[in-house]
Amino acid sequence: MLKNMMAPTLRADYAMLNRYRCDPSPQISCPVTVLHSDGDVLTTLDDASAWNELTVGTYSYEGFTGGHFYLTEQEALVARLVSELGIGHTAEELRTAVPLQRETSSADRTHTIEPVQ
Repeated sequence: MLKNMMAPTLRADYAMLNRYRCDPSPQISCPVTVLHSDGDVLTTLDDASAWNELTVGTYSYEGFTGGHFYLTEQEALVARLVSELGIGHTAEELRTAVPLQRETSSADRTHTIEPVQ
């Protein structure tokens, strides 16, 4: 019963993900540091490196060993890198962080994704 109720929604979500294409033209100007694992089968090095095309700011790449969940596998190294980048949070603060709440306008609550032709 639950499967029958959820299947159409899941199919629609995956269809949307398969059709989505990022528009690389609106570049950001902030620095971008990409963290990536050499053993990640879900995100290739080319996928991770594509962030370089989306910024006019400085770009750096930091490679790690491990799988897709290297963030937890390499927690101490990732926390040290984040600290060195000047983000200013300890590993414990990052692990226990509560997402910031912000007021949203009605425009923020409605998002339209146009299918790619």
